[in-house]
Amino acid sequence: MTSVDWVTKNPQTLAAFQRAFTKAQRLATSDRKEVEAVLPTYVKIDAATATQTSLGAYPTAVDPCSGWPASCCGTGPSFATWT
Repeated sequence: MTSVDWVTKNPQTLAAFQRAFTKAQRLATSDRKEVEAVLPTYVKIDAATATQTSLGAYPTAVDPCSGWPASCCGTGPSFATWT
């Protein structure tokens, strides 16, 4: 979740984050061994523990209505005027 102000000022950064997140989620769900290999690099666990770790799945689609008033839902960038 982010602020309207940030989204309005950083649409390209948001789009890049969404692409990276989607790519990472697809990799995580399709290649568990790859996740197990890199997990110890980013969190303080050993390789054996990485093989036992439960991985969550997260939605990769963006719901523009999530957290916004119904009157703003589905209006695209114009919802940025909501405060």
